[in-house]
Amino acid sequence: MIKRIATLLIFVILLSLLVSCYKVPTEKLALKVLGDKIPHFSVGDIHFSKIRVLEEDSYGRILYIYQPICVSPSVEDCLFALLIAQKVELGKVYFYEDINHILLKTGDKAIDINNVEPDDVLIAQIKTFNDWEKDLNVNKMSYEKVKVRLNDVIVNEFPDNDFNYSEMQDLIQTELNITDDQMSDFTFVDYDGCNYTLFFVIANKNDKECCYFYAVSHDKRTQCIEIADIYNYQSELIQFKIDIGWKFKSIS
Repeated sequence: MIKRIATLLIFVILLSLLVSCYKVPTEKLALKVLGDKIPHFSVGDIHFSKIRVLEEDSYGRILYIYQPICVSPSVEDCLFALLIAQKVELGKVYFYEDINHILLKTGDKAIDINNVEPDDVLIAQIKTFNDWEKDLNVNKMSYEKVKVRLNDVIVNEFPDNDFNYSEMQDLIQTELNITDDQMSDFTFVDYDGCNYTLFFVIANKNDKECCYFYAVSHDKRTQCIEIADIYNYQSELIQFKIDIGWKFKSIS
């Protein structure tokens, strides 16, 4: 009897430790995770990033502004993002891939998120792209898991592929024929869970700043697209993903 009680007590202690290590993420944390997926926003301590909810529609969509703790080294302006999350539930945040955000530049690097006022035209545009005040359409949604372990938020984990982050950087550097000094930004963006790993690259070539999205497959084949406007790339990126056979994280 005593042995059974002791075994049960040990089980309860272990279960308590497991629950304390993996916490249920809050809605606010889920919105921060979605914001930190934007290519310009390097992963820092997500707890110090900020969000400001502007509006919710009748179906639970959330329109908000995101201010990251870190941005790309090539960004000279203060950078925010206007985003829409389709819904947040069960440790996941749902969104329309690549058209769920618009970048907002401000010349004042000291501006507070509460003083950022997006243009009405931009708000109308992102609402249209994301079906604001329409029935939720799961066929168009992707999702991101929100993982919390102890006090750490696991954001956009680098995939366990056959070669590591440094090897991918070397591979792309060789293809672009540039040195370390010429690569001002190399950021892991996403993994499609099947074949491709996506990177955001800014490089200086012939005294010109060039911006690329690079997709690297499991067999180390690379495909890329050069972006003309470093802040407005969404439609080009979507078409690039379609062209290479990117597996969107559909929930349907």
